[in-house]
Amino acid sequence: AVEAAAARAAASRDAAREELQRCGAELLEAQEHTQTALAIAERHANERDDALRTAAELRAALERVRGKEEAERRALAARAETAEAAA
Repeated sequence: AVEAAAARAAASRDAAREELQRCGAELLEAQEHTQTALAIAERHANERDDALRTAAELRAALERVRGKEEAERRALAARAETAEAAA
């Protein structure tokens, strides 16, 4: 009876050890997946930041072009008024 109880206890201990090792392996795998996901998220954040920076630069360039167009339009209008007044 004692030997049977000892054998059951040993089998239970072995099963618990195997389960613990399995859980440890799953935890390590989950940590690897988390690190991969964090790296991907960081890359995406960098890409987003680059895209936002580019969009801001393009917006500023567009505003400069619009400003030049407006100045040229005003200059043309002033020249046209001067030409009409002279004629």
